[in-house]
Amino acid sequence: MRFLLILTVGVCLLIAAVPVMAQSAADEAAISSLLDGSKMAIHDAESIADNYLEDGKYIRSDSSVLVGRAAIGEYYKRLFERNPDAKAKASVESLRFLKPDVAIALARGAVTDRTEEPLTWKYLWIAVVVKQNGEWKVARSRIMQDTRE
Repeated sequence: MRFLLILTVGVCLLIAAVPVMAQSAADEAAISSLLDGSKMAIHDAESIADNYLEDGKYIRSDSSVLVGRAAIGEYYKRLFERNPDAKAKASVESLRFLKPDVAIALARGAVTDRTEEPLTWKYLWIAVVVKQNGEWKVARSRIMQDTRE
């Protein structure tokens, strides 16, 4: 009898967990899309800024801090003006959900010119992302040079 009770509880917990696992897969895909660098590749500074919360923070590789969506957008606009051939690709290597609506992501990427040669800069990007109104946004992020080979 006790075995049957334990088995029943276990099956109920497994069934209850299925929607959460499905939501996590959808959330993982949304976060990966958010951080993949595709908007940087097409020099869309406004869309990059829109990936951040209104009060989001971006810590650059030189440790300077950009605060707010407007400052982040202006930074990328100037960056694209100075580097018209630059593009970036990134992929999320690690993603950990702290809560259903908060996660920490580690992405690796590279900045290249439009021909993808030569590789100019490899980077690590750590981001705290939050889900607000059904959308994932970057709350805080830190980019740094990836010195690993």
